Amino acid sequence: MDAASKISALSTELVALFSDERVTRELNEQLFAGLSNGESVSIELDGLGKIDIPPNCRHQVCSVVLQRDLVPPAEHARVFCAVGGIASESCGVIEPVVCFAVLEYNQDGLLLVLDLHASQFY
Repeated sequence: MDAASKISALSTELVALFSDERVTRELNEQLFAGLSNGESVSIELDGLGKIDIPPNCRHQVCSVVLQRDLVPPAEHARVFCAVGGIASESCGVIEPVVCFAVLEYNQDGLLLVLDLHASQFY
């Protein structure tokens, strides 16, 4: 198997592992933990000010990155997604419906870190 085929196969597996459905479920579990059903989350982000994330909104995965750190040795995956979905895209610049989220998973596929950002250029 040549390099292009290996990368393509790995890419397909990553997209399947971190699907929109999984990321939506896990992100919503974190965002809405402890809130009443139907309650929005209010957050404040630099560049956007105070925003509300509606309950049970869908999110769209924009990219998945598998990273292997050599020093110290570690492997993790980063998922970059548009909270609420993508409002528009032009020349590679994405506008989310609400904001962006970066989810970092350990090598066992468990969510470790969740960060919210106003721009895809955080």
